[in-house]
Amino acid sequence: MASVLSIPLLYKQMTHGFRLGKLQEKFFQEEPWTTAFPLDFLPTELECLFDRPFSYIGRGLQSFVFQSEDERVVIKLFKKKGRFGSWLKAKKQKTKAIDFLEKITKTFQACQIAFTMAQNETGVLYLGLNSLFKKEPTLLIKNHFGLIARVPLDRYAFVIQRKAEPFIQVLVQTLKSGSADQLIDSYLELIYHRTQKGICNTDLSFKNLGFSEGRVIEIDFGNYVYMPEQKRMEWNLWVSEMRHFLENNDPKLLSEYEEKVRKVQ
Repeated sequence: MASVLSIPLLYKQMTHGFRLGKLQEKFFQEEPWTTAFPLDFLPTELECLFDRPFSYIGRGLQSFVFQSEDERVVIKLFKKKGRFGSWLKAKKQKTKAIDFLEKITKTFQACQIAFTMAQNETGVLYLGLNSLFKKEPTLLIKNHFGLIARVPLDRYAFVIQRKAEPFIQVLVQTLKSGSADQLIDSYLELIYHRTQKGICNTDLSFKNLGFSEGRVIEIDFGNYVYMPEQKRMEWNLWVSEMRHFLENNDPKLLSEYEEKVRKVQ
């Protein structure tokens, strides 16, 4: 009997409390973050995504994350930023709505920057933030128990992105094997191309990076802002971040790293 009663708690722990009621609903009017085309126009490689269920793999501050059966793609379903499920309710409660609207606007604008300006740097394949298009499918998802749920993607805000391994784990492994040269090159290339586009990530952390298909990408772009006047400072900050890491973990690579930096800039 006790084991039966423990199932709901275990389910909650294994899915970090995921349920549809925690998802951010789309807005039903045009906004600056409106996507440019319906889901019908996804790349050919993604056409079969929705034939099979996605599996729950975790959550971040902004989203619940599910991976495709072939483990090449993830879908991030955005969490609610406040108690309001619609724009209309938010307007009716202006005082409480201010923080909600600021947060959701910041997140969605960051997503739009990633999608329109930095797809190569982030691995973003598609954004579904508005309900202007009615052709988005129902997403089948499963948890560790194998249970299936249905998420109508024309209702909830989401992003489709290439799956990546955590950058810091790959970096530590390659340092141990003595083969970090190409990984560091890819890191500098990512930061250089992003900053040259005038994009800053105000969350300076390796946890925002991943390694996918042989290169480093920025998997967490929720703090993207367009500030071209800060691109030099942004470049220096991220260069220093890697420098500090190497100082603490593999100082013999520092001179080679500085040479790489000079060549890139």
